Amino acid sequence: MNIKLLIRPFVIVLFALVAVSCSTEKDKFVNREYHKLTAHYNGYFNGNESFREGVEKLENSVIDDYENVLPVYVLGTPQDAKSIYPQMDRAIDKATTVIRRHSMVIRGEEKNNWIDDNYLLIGKARFYKQEHLAALEAFNYVALQFPDGELYHEAMWWAARSYLALDNYSQALYTLEVLETTGKVPKDLKSEIHAIYAQTHADQGEYEYAIEQLTRAIAQSSNKVRKSRYTFILGQLYEANGECNRAIRFYGEVLRMKPPYVMEFQAQIKRALCISGYNRNPAPLIEALEELAADEKNEEYLDQIYFALAEIAWEMGEDEKAKENYRYSAYYSTGNYTQKAKSYLRLAEITFDEGNYRVAQAYYDSTMTVLPENFERYDEVKQLADNLDELVGYIVTIEENDSLLKLGRMKPGDREAAIDKYINKLREEDRKREEQARSGFNAQMRMQQDQYQRSEGETTKGNWYFYNPSTVSLGRTEFDRIWGRRKLEDNWRRTNKRSFSQDEFEEEYGDTITVTIGDSTFRAYKYDRSIYIAQLPTTKEAQDSLERINIDSYFGLALLYKEKLYDDPKAAETFERLLDRYPDNKYRIREYFYLYRLYTDLEMPQKAEEYKQKLIDLDPDSDFAKILQDPSYADKREEEHNQSRAAYASCYSEFENGRYSACAKKCEANLKKFEGDPLEAKFAFLMAMAKGKPSEARLVEEMRKVSEKYPFTEEGQEARRIVAFYTGETEEVVAQKEESDSVALYLAAEAKKFNSSKKDAHFYILLFPAESTKANDLSTFISDFNKQYFSLENLNVRGLFLDQEYQMISVRTLGNGEKAMTYFNALSTEPDLESMLQGRNWMHFAISQPNFAILFQNKVPEAYQLFFEQEYGLKSGL
Repeated sequence: MNIKLLIRPFVIVLFALVAVSCSTEKDKFVNREYHKLTAHYNGYFNGNESFREGVEKLENSVIDDYENVLPVYVLGTPQDAKSIYPQMDRAIDKATTVIRRHSMVIRGEEKNNWIDDNYLLIGKARFYKQEHLAALEAFNYVALQFPDGELYHEAMWWAARSYLALDNYSQALYTLEVLETTGKVPKDLKSEIHAIYAQTHADQGEYEYAIEQLTRAIAQSSNKVRKSRYTFILGQLYEANGECNRAIRFYGEVLRMKPPYVMEFQAQIKRALCISGYNRNPAPLIEALEELAADEKNEEYLDQIYFALAEIAWEMGEDEKAKENYRYSAYYSTGNYTQKAKSYLRLAEITFDEGNYRVAQAYYDSTMTVLPENFERYDEVKQLADNLDELVGYIVTIEENDSLLKLGRMKPGDREAAIDKYINKLREEDRKREEQARSGFNAQMRMQQDQYQRSEGETTKGNWYFYNPSTVSLGRTEFDRIWGRRKLEDNWRRTNKRSFSQDEFEEEYGDTITVTIGDSTFRAYKYDRSIYIAQLPTTKEAQDSLERINIDSYFGLALLYKEKLYDDPKAAETFERLLDRYPDNKYRIREYFYLYRLYTDLEMPQKAEEYKQKLIDLDPDSDFAKILQDPSYADKREEEHNQSRAAYASCYSEFENGRYSACAKKCEANLKKFEGDPLEAKFAFLMAMAKGKPSEARLVEEMRKVSEKYPFTEEGQEARRIVAFYTGETEEVVAQKEESDSVALYLAAEAKKFNSSKKDAHFYILLFPAESTKANDLSTFISDFNKQYFSLENLNVRGLFLDQEYQMISVRTLGNGEKAMTYFNALSTEPDLESMLQGRNWMHFAISQPNFAILFQNKVPEAYQLFFEQEYGLKSGL
């Protein structure tokens, strides 16, 4: 008998049954069982496996931040979530397919009891993708559509987690309360409910409630991994709540639970830190921490170990030991920037409290380079760091200027000896630096400690300019400060600050170093005496300029102590020092006023009365004197300001109503009446608008007046924009036209600073654009020229940058002015010189050695060009 004939009927019946059971619209036993079976083992199983794979991957990849209270569950950042998108998307796809193909809603009732599992799976997958609103929608659907189902409580628990992730704390708590009071909560979910309660309270800083709930979660949990995590978090919560004794207990319990090593180590460290603050016997603890430090497997945790040792030393009153360990902690912290920031911050706070602001600034600066922006006290730390940056700027400026002035006023022989001494010291320091760079960690730590110790020393003793290890300035002049080769800034003190840090900026090319002056950068030969001599203020004008900057810096420093650091004794001391050094300085009246206020607050009535009387004697008609004699004077001044505001409002009303002539007359009268008032520039601008209404030409004329008289006010800048708009010129061109006459007068004045010294040794100087690539070609050309025509003179050719605009080639030494002009005239006739410079802006001239020192310091070659043309009777630029 043919076997195929026997099987055929059974096959036909089987296919018929499958065909019938595929229908999702018939409420038959065969249909229900088929779709349940397929939904469970075909779709849901595969989707759930993909979900579990994604969760496991996430938990293994996310690194817990032990600096903050851990979350009860690992979720990570949105960026972390992206790494498991494929697994979660596959879970969603599988679950969605199951729902689409196997859902059996008949007469409003779902007959396939695996459909709610798939909806829940979709919600969980979206939750881990951190699509919390979409996840919440799925969880709420399960809870509403299947209120009597086995997954109701789980869906509500996930909904609470979603509300928490959305920072909707009230709704999260409400959902948990409903969950607890609806039906019988599954036993394995009770611990997790309390865990989410704890997280919700902890996120709001309600640590006592969080502790209560997490304690319940631990008591009801049977999962060892979660139990150890909850216990660690409980220790953190007690610590955050200021209950270190209890925190110590729970960190100890974590150690007995044998958790993963990272958590075990963190429990040891946090337990140590709590014990150090709880005044227990620290000796066993120190020994344990030192054993941890000696263990190779803790190499990546050395920063935390030394931080703990530092905290213990600090609590024991061993300040120097504490600072040393904080420095070790910072050194070893290579990847944990939060820990590095904490170590530097502690050092900064300690030195600040000691009143050692110079060193504190260095530590605050280091802190800010690594401090995360989400650090709880970020804004506070940044503000203090900025204040100390400003403070050190003042101190450095004064120190640099004082050392420059000291050197500039020396006799030439003494000055050269001092420079030579510095150069020898520089060579020795460079040699030591090379040795220390090769000797590894210990040397680096010594260098760091030496640096801070030197900084500390510099706060109490004067430093020679070139010996300052953190700044060596090449100077800026009144020309740069007033007219600028840079934008004007609100913080004028930083404009005046001249910095050249060897440690920060040094990039050696043979025997040269890269030097920064404000916005200018150039290379200089580091062991050349003339480079340093050229920086010195040897003329009265240059010295007076530095003295004026000193006055501004002292005054700014005193105000900073008073108004930003709230250090009244330091403020008074600095004001007194300014008056001692510069008794007739321009701030004298304000200094007397501030000293009166400071000594009053410091309860030193005799000193306060002394400065009150000095102020009254000096200028009895000043506002400051009147305030001291008449407490109501300030209110009267405020009333005057109110009058000027009312007058301005009246003028503006005239303008708005089209009465331009009346507006202009009122503004003109009020400008005289309220001269010096804060609204003066506004009156002038409104008057220009009113007078300019008849024609554009008149408007431009009036606005130029406002722009010239009030260049740095908002009104002056707006006037400049109006002129630019109507004339088609750029604002820069408008500004240049306004300043051109003043600049010409200034250059003429600067030219007078150069001396007629034709008997002195001379140099030949060629200046050409800083961006030119012809420096090497030009040096070679001039060297060849010298060999051919001046081979007996033993001339030296050297190239460097004068400033950000010009490169410089110098030929030295040419003898007196007559010999220098012979050389100049000979080189000027070389046709290849101009062709190599390609017609660009350049100049060349002969210059005496004393005048070269002035030029190198002031950086105003245009002024020397004017002097050269007048003194030597030649054009220096081609």
